[in-house]
Amino acid sequence: MTKSIVCIGNAIVDVIFPVEQSVIAELELVPGSMNLIDQTRRDQLLALATDPNYTAGGSAANTAAGLAMLGSSASFIGRIADDQLGDIYQESTKQAGVNFLSRPVLSQTATGTSMILVSPDGQRTMNTFLGEASNLSVTDLQLQALASADYLFWELYLWDKASAKDAINTAMNSVKKDCTIALSLSDTFCIERHELEVADLIDNSIDAVFGNTAEFVQLYGAEHVEQKIQELTAAGKLVIRTAGAQGATAFTQGTSVTVSAIVPEQLVDSTGAGDQFAAGFLHGLIQEWELEACLELAIKAAAEVISHYGSRLSSTID
Repeated sequence: MTKSIVCIGNAIVDVIFPVEQSVIAELELVPGSMNLIDQTRRDQLLALATDPNYTAGGSAANTAAGLAMLGSSASFIGRIADDQLGDIYQESTKQAGVNFLSRPVLSQTATGTSMILVSPDGQRTMNTFLGEASNLSVTDLQLQALASADYLFWELYLWDKASAKDAINTAMNSVKKDCTIALSLSDTFCIERHELEVADLIDNSIDAVFGNTAEFVQLYGAEHVEQKIQELTAAGKLVIRTAGAQGATAFTQGTSVTVSAIVPEQLVDSTGAGDQFAAGFLHGLIQEWELEACLELAIKAAAEVISHYGSRLSSTID
């Protein structure tokens, strides 16, 4: 019987379009930066978009798309508005082979959008409007799908709003007893805002946690990281830590496995590396592979996505 995974995260439409370097300057943007913007600014940038490429995005959604491409049965829960970009999000998700479980909502707030301006030198300047994505609530959940899921994966970015916290807690309480609950630590700033809560979550509600070295250091402090990982694995947790060019390590009770990074011939765009790493590892986990094989696929997926523009896999991974 095929095992299933439900991913929960911010539903963001990536709108990617080319601009001249002068436009970046006129907009008073720092080339290559990531900026949080409001709906007025989003509309201004959207009006500038010529021949844009629209893709359903968001961290956990990217992971779900990677899982589907690798052959897993993946679903996604995320909040979108009943608008044109919401329609695009649903269609793009469907085309990626992911089952989109949430219904669009009638709202004055638009669907979450990331305006990605690509200058002639290939640099991407990102402007993210969270929009309706940040209003995720219990009403967006499909409890029947959650109750039958074998894996639940969610992104810490959701932990900034009370309604989304309620949704995540409800989701975790709705899965069956043997469902594996996995968390992506997402971002050091996000961890900094919620350190105590995140540590408590991992101790009491999470079975597997993904993060890079900086995120684990932010959460536990440099002097306590190794000891804390040992405590987590002794309690039956699975810890997956990435270290960029140094590769990645999976820690489990009594042992650890490290796999070296793969450096692509050309590093084009690091966006989505962590998302697709998680997709590769989770796919292996779902297939009940050994940890080393899970890591090897995860490393391959991360290397593939950074070799081209965009945050999703463009080809299957051997």
